[in-house]
Amino acid sequence: MPEIAHTSYGKTGVPIMKVVRREPRHEVWEFVVDVTAESPELERAYTRADNSPVVATDTMKNLVNYLSFAYDFSSLEDLALHIGRSLQRRYAHLPRWTVRIEGANWKHLAPGGVENPISFARTGPEVDFTTAIVDGEESILRNGIRDLLVLKTTDSAFSGFVRDEFTTLPEARDRMLATSITAEWKVPPSGVEHTGINHAVREIILRVFSELKSESVQHLAYETATAVLESIEEVEEIRLRLPNKHYFLVDLSLFGVDNSDTLYLPTTAPHGDIYLKLTR
Repeated sequence: MPEIAHTSYGKTGVPIMKVVRREPRHEVWEFVVDVTAESPELERAYTRADNSPVVATDTMKNLVNYLSFAYDFSSLEDLALHIGRSLQRRYAHLPRWTVRIEGANWKHLAPGGVENPISFARTGPEVDFTTAIVDGEESILRNGIRDLLVLKTTDSAFSGFVRDEFTTLPEARDRMLATSITAEWKVPPSGVEHTGINHAVREIILRVFSELKSESVQHLAYETATAVLESIEEVEEIRLRLPNKHYFLVDLSLFGVDNSDTLYLPTTAPHGDIYLKLTR
């Protein structure tokens, strides 16, 4: 007899733009919300065709819109926890909710160094995100950044790796390095200033990338994660994903040109993908 190992369901990709008009300065929040419910109660919807415990995902969407409108949140972390706890209180038979929010970054325009209170420019492609898990009386919060594209033109190496008859990659003691960083860190859901911690983590990631003479992307990942944990005591763990963004030298020898370190071909695939999770 087959047994259900796990079930979950929810609403994905609820897009929201909220304008907060505190005169004379306005704020804009643009984000996308995913909500997921988990409970043994839901199993009978699968096994008995009984929908009585199922909250329609369209209802979830409507509640996300309403809660985003009605709640005066101060951060995406604050909103994610509020949505999760509100859904849990409303539907007591569904004790575990996961709320993930990805936010676009809009900054006030400041022509001539003077901030315009109602005009904005979007930065990117970097995206901030937060994931709140509300499970009974407990809450877990993970914050992060995605698509933080960085590049350095030197101070990166890759050598001493396994070589066999299928190895064609030459060793490099100095190379250009680029990666699109995804970082996610676990922090207490309350009692800390999340915006400040997020900013500090990002600054450490950029500082280590800039200053470290790395022997590999793995080396870079470990030194970055270690620096975050050593510098910010509120961060309990950090996960890093560092895919290579390859730039290959263009061969100009047919034209009598020695192109050793100037002209490169950007590529998107295939690429290496490096992952690390570091905990205290």
